[in-house]
Amino acid sequence: FDVIVTPTIIILGPVLLALGMSYGMHIANRFAQEDDPSFTERGRITLKTTGNAVLMSAITTMVGFSSLSFGDLKPVTTVGISLTIGIACCFLLTFVMSPSLCILTKYEKKTIKAQGARWKKVAEIPVNKPYKVLTFFLILILISMTTYPLVEKDTDLMAYAPNRDREMWGTKID
Repeated sequence: FDVIVTPTIIILGPVLLALGMSYGMHIANRFAQEDDPSFTERGRITLKTTGNAVLMSAITTMVGFSSLSFGDLKPVTTVGISLTIGIACCFLLTFVMSPSLCILTKYEKKTIKAQGARWKKVAEIPVNKPYKVLTFFLILILISMTTYPLVEKDTDLMAYAPNRDREMWGTKID
């Protein structure tokens, strides 16, 4: 396939595993929330509701990563194509396997009520005071924007290249 193996390409496996796990967790949690006593009906309802949301998430992620495939750098193009195909496969496998595994294992959601009151108070802050929260984050964004001129943008990419590549371009650094 003329694939150049780089650390970026090696990270594809963990990225796809994480996406597949998140898709599966969404579907399994929705399955467990259904009240219907029939596991088959719960699976059907889950795929009609949350399945659509997971599908839209997969499509938008695929579109975003497919944009990498139009670049000039071969490793980046390979990452874009691989992630696009991999996300499609993750979605299809998750869509088929998650409800089946939930039915097979008779999956039921277990709730843990430890520290619920503390987290509930934290969750109420953006609901009860949305303008204060937005103002706080806008101030953080403005502070961040004021530091942008301090960022050094003149990067010598050849300094990161191995010596053999620098010699080829006539910029050997000892």
